Amino acid sequence: MDDFRKILYGVVIGFIVVILGWVSFVTFSGCGSSLNNCNAAAQKVERTSIPTLVPATLPEQARFLGATATVVSTAAPAASSSGEGETTAARPSNPGGPGPALNLTGDPNSGKQIFANNCQVCHNANGTGGIPNPGSTDGTIPSLNPIDPTIANADYKTFATNVDLFVEHGSRPEGVNPTFSMPAWGDMKKLAPQQIADVIAYVISLNPVSNVAVTQAPTPIGGVDIARPSNPGGPGDAINLKGDPNSGQQVFAGNCQVCHGADAKGGNPNPGSDDGTIPPLNPIDQTMVSSDYKTFAFNVDLFVQHGSTPAGPSPMFSMPPWGDSGKLTQQQIADVIAYVISLNPVSPPAAGTPSGASGTATPAASAPTTAPVATATAAATASAQNQTEPEATEEVARPSNPGGPGDAINLTGNAISGAQIFANNCAVCHNTNGTGGNPNLGSADGTIPALNPIDPTIKNSDYKTFATNIDLFVQHGSTPEGTSPTFSMPAWGDKNALTQQQIADVIAYIISLNP
Repeated sequence: MDDFRKILYGVVIGFIVVILGWVSFVTFSGCGSSLNNCNAAAQKVERTSIPTLVPATLPEQARFLGATATVVSTAAPAASSSGEGETTAARPSNPGGPGPALNLTGDPNSGKQIFANNCQVCHNANGTGGIPNPGSTDGTIPSLNPIDPTIANADYKTFATNVDLFVEHGSRPEGVNPTFSMPAWGDMKKLAPQQIADVIAYVISLNPVSNVAVTQAPTPIGGVDIARPSNPGGPGDAINLKGDPNSGQQVFAGNCQVCHGADAKGGNPNPGSDDGTIPPLNPIDQTMVSSDYKTFAFNVDLFVQHGSTPAGPSPMFSMPPWGDSGKLTQQQIADVIAYVISLNPVSPPAAGTPSGASGTATPAASAPTTAPVATATAAATASAQNQTEPEATEEVARPSNPGGPGDAINLTGNAISGAQIFANNCAVCHNTNGTGGNPNLGSADGTIPALNPIDPTIKNSDYKTFATNIDLFVQHGSTPEGTSPTFSMPAWGDKNALTQQQIADVIAYIISLNP
């Protein structure tokens, strides 16, 4: 009897063990080692897309570091937030409005260098993009060349605004975990407003749009726009140099005559261009001519510096970028400009024509390197405005060190930024707010001169002239007269102790102290 019970109990216990073993096996297969993870054992439900949201109709992802653009139609893009049949411009993920860069004139040449130093590592050389960005929706850092078409615009200010928002405030691209995001260059003060303006100008220059001018907009003359080259870029240093038309004639004969003809009279064929010939420079396009020498020189300089491709389906000849390629020095360009201007005399004579010049040659530079003499008209104007400018016979103060104006006079200065730069660099000598009075033993007058008020011969009612007079000192420095002056003016520009934009800002601040 006991043996039977043992057998019965053994069978029951064995059955229970088998059942428990089976249940454990099934549970482990469905849930794994955790009792909280039994989804695999649940019945799978197949889900389908909502029929009205066909994938092909979903909006495209904008390719500009996290921006999204709601594409309404395939029509030409326009920066608009509303309107049927239009496209909404891409916007960054980070909030914020346009920055101060929009009120500055950008230089695409400076912008190219800033881009190479700061932006190229992500956006690639010349903004061509293609660098991977793991974790972002499209997997790459977007191209700026060409740029997202919703950002481009034929109106320069609109185009600049669209770009500026990204540069000012940055943006995080869409995706689960993008490796790279656009930094807030403006908000973090990593780039100054002028640098941002320059980068914007460079990016726009990579994306030519009909009616978009990367450089300053042409000034109408009698309702006609001034001729401008196809290639972007601002004026070069040549317009600040004194050109010699006789030397320029030789440079022209050796480099330009083959296309523009003897004495620049043109007439050589240019198949594939709209007008069929290489244009004459004698006479030159009348929209470029100006009685103001510097304006005339500016108009010619843009073509010589950066070159131009004439309008037409396939022109055989194009204007080389003599300045950008380094084939001509800035002095040679200044000489050529002087020669071209001498072939196109205007009445009244160009403002830069040296006194005593005869014939048709007008070689004077726009910004003289010798002390200019204020005209009686300027003196009368200054008197009318209660300004203390020099008499007609009084020479403008000049530094002891030689050199012409720097690029700073072609930039828009910010007086507020200039006040800070002045406080950090100049106040130690010229005193707070430029009031001067600090001793300078060994100098003729015994003190470091005041800039508030400034030497009256430097002051001028014309902003550009006033800025040029100051710039020469800041760029090249000066040693004051005297047997052994303790302090001398440093050459802030020549030594690169200040950038050209910083110098422009300081100049604006000093001028603001002398209304």
